[in-house]
Amino acid sequence: FRQIDGELRQIILPVLEVPFANQDVESAQSLDSLLSAEAAVPFDLTESPLLRVTLFTIGPGDVVLAIVAHHIVVDGWSLAILLQDLADSYGSLMNGGDPVLSALPVQYADFTMWERQLLAEVDNPGLEFWRNRLSRSTTPLDLPADQSRPGTRSHRGHLLAFQIDSALTAQLKAASRATGGSVFVATLTALAAVLHRYTAATTILIGGPVANRPLPELEHVVGFFANTVVYRADVSGEPTLRELMSRVKDDALSVYSHQDTPFDQVVRAVGVERGAARNPLFQVAVAHQRQPDVLFTLPAIDATPIVVGNGTAKFDILIDLQERSAHVDCTIEMSSDLFSPGAAGRLRDHLLHALTAIATAPDTPVSLFPMLSQNERDQAVTGWNPSSAFSVESSVHARFERQAGERRLDVAVIHGATSCTYGDLDHRANQLAEYLRGLGVGPESLVAVCLAPSIDLVVAILGVLKAGGAYLPLDPSYPEDRVAFTLADASVRAVITDAAHSRLTASSDAPHVLLDRDRVVLAALAGQPASAALEPDQLCYVIYTSGSTGRPKGVEITHGNVLRLFDATDDWFSFDHKDVWSLFHSAAFDFSVWELWGSLLYGGRLVIVDRNVARSPREFHALIRKEGVTVLNQTPSAFKHLIEADRLLAATPPASLRYVIFGGEALDLQSLAPWFERHADSHPRLVNMYGITETTVHVTFRPISALDVRSRTGSVIGEPIPDLQVYLLDPHQQPVPIGVPAEIYVGGAGVARNYLNRAELSAQRFLPDPFRPGSGRRLYRSGDLAKRLPNGDIEYLGRIDHQVKIRGFRIELGEIESVLRSHDSILDTVVIAADG
Repeated sequence: FRQIDGELRQIILPVLEVPFANQDVESAQSLDSLLSAEAAVPFDLTESPLLRVTLFTIGPGDVVLAIVAHHIVVDGWSLAILLQDLADSYGSLMNGGDPVLSALPVQYADFTMWERQLLAEVDNPGLEFWRNRLSRSTTPLDLPADQSRPGTRSHRGHLLAFQIDSALTAQLKAASRATGGSVFVATLTALAAVLHRYTAATTILIGGPVANRPLPELEHVVGFFANTVVYRADVSGEPTLRELMSRVKDDALSVYSHQDTPFDQVVRAVGVERGAARNPLFQVAVAHQRQPDVLFTLPAIDATPIVVGNGTAKFDILIDLQERSAHVDCTIEMSSDLFSPGAAGRLRDHLLHALTAIATAPDTPVSLFPMLSQNERDQAVTGWNPSSAFSVESSVHARFERQAGERRLDVAVIHGATSCTYGDLDHRANQLAEYLRGLGVGPESLVAVCLAPSIDLVVAILGVLKAGGAYLPLDPSYPEDRVAFTLADASVRAVITDAAHSRLTASSDAPHVLLDRDRVVLAALAGQPASAALEPDQLCYVIYTSGSTGRPKGVEITHGNVLRLFDATDDWFSFDHKDVWSLFHSAAFDFSVWELWGSLLYGGRLVIVDRNVARSPREFHALIRKEGVTVLNQTPSAFKHLIEADRLLAATPPASLRYVIFGGEALDLQSLAPWFERHADSHPRLVNMYGITETTVHVTFRPISALDVRSRTGSVIGEPIPDLQVYLLDPHQQPVPIGVPAEIYVGGAGVARNYLNRAELSAQRFLPDPFRPGSGRRLYRSGDLAKRLPNGDIEYLGRIDHQVKIRGFRIELGEIESVLRSHDSILDTVVIAADG
């Protein structure tokens, strides 16, 4: 095949001599690699021959004949012709005769002329059929790949051979007869069902070769006649497997009536943009041939075909079916750019499970047939969730009081030039608690706390807990409408604020405690510790979050929820009294719970960060160095600015830092590249922790290394905290395979009690644990998407509802940040519409 005058021409030689090589094989073990290497040697399409033959001799009477041809000159049908001609010629020679092959009525060149005439027709009904059929169905399938798709395919691939055994094949034939289909239609149906479960797509396009030999004269001609067609499986409307198989059969019949339209012409007619990253129109293909049980008969020789991979892949996934009389030989060819070898085994199992369901339970909905093997299901439910239990005592403030008793003179909180010891903090909180009890605050009472970051804020929170109540933090930067709604919705028993912010909470009729106005009154109280102890299941705090529902909702978190968070993560972090934490985040954002109690429950020191310092990466960086912060908690977006400040201000990170812990939003690993270019990945240790307000701050744990940044692109969130379970479930609450996006459900001791005064919403989001029926345990349905990686890591993918609409606020530009901060779900896109 050569370029002549700018056109590609096929050169037909009068005589062709095929090189025939002999090679001895040292051992049977080395044969596979030799065959794969032989198959992988490329052809030069401008030189003949495009066929080569090698005879590998393993030992006396044991040989392997390798015939390698380029696809441009043969197709699967042609190989069968070639083998039969070879067998006939060999038999003639063994019997002392000369090979005699029948003359052909037509040559391949005749076929090409006929096809060219067909394409020259002005009104080609085939093109119109494909254009109408595919023009609205060209969205690529989002396959569960193990690696990100490269910009240009390498065409590297790997093979897996397996068999549909005789028992299942017989069952499939019987099931197919009920719909007028075939084993091929059943297999195509099974593949469409599996791809639907992988991608949630309701239109599944699957490519496949057809023989394209419409004339009897072409049946014995060697050449590349095969054409590519596109099957379209409609999985909309929750069909059963039987219904889907009927749809697939009808679709295949319409495809076969238009199979002679060349595929490249179809692509052009549909208007799909070609690219180097993927095939046009489809990523998954199925090849099917009916084969005799004995492919190759030679006198006095037993011949068995061998499946050989050449290390390439034509598509993302290609499934080749060789249907025999009683069974089907199958191979799966997968792109190594996208899939690890283990993915082929998973696909094989899922395909066989789908075929079994078609054969034995065809009235099962496509969305519900048992796709996972028992091992896969066990791994998803328990293997990746080795749950541990951590018994906790009474209350958060009781554990703080133990630290206060041991470290009365140690500094507990620093704010600017002011500090407060554990003894002073405990005493001031006791005084406030006594005052609050006089206002009727007790167990399950909600007390709103509306204060700027300060020592008073810490005193107020502790005082509420010591009184037996639960605190409801309000950010002073919140819009008045938001604060008024929260106070009314929560029916608070009291409000703690100061003169500067009392106007913001004026809508509430509850008693107000102004810490600056009432300081003298509070100081006169004895401040004796409360005598009544609280149980772990009693309310500790309520934080309001909007999430994706638009209406703010209060999340009820108990003392036990908080205490087990630190007990369950203790082996990972080993926090102690020498640690210095920063209170960087608003008390109304649950990340603050981790910062506040991570310090005070271990006897550490808490550095309160003013809002203006938090907004200045340079000033915050200086504060970290000055105070010797050891545990830094950051949203990835905030840390991105701190990385730049670190680059400009210092050659090394603050020496005191032990951990930088990420949370609150998705972590883009590539954003950490500048950090790792300058610093090692062990000091400080960077840790990504995915979390949800409804599951008590943190859910998962994943240390991040420089290698992660070089080799990954997604937001890897790791493994669940030991006393939590993370399930990735489809819309029918069934576990999904590795790599398949699904909703995150969280179970275990961190799951919140409920939404405050929202019984209906609580019932929708806090569900009985289907994997532990009768246990009383619940799962929280997060609304977040993730997928499981082959090594067990979880990769966060974003919200299911990608557009979050914030309505009902009239805001100044300066208030936008606080509004978004109060809606603490991940926001992919924020659209603010201004009306005049």
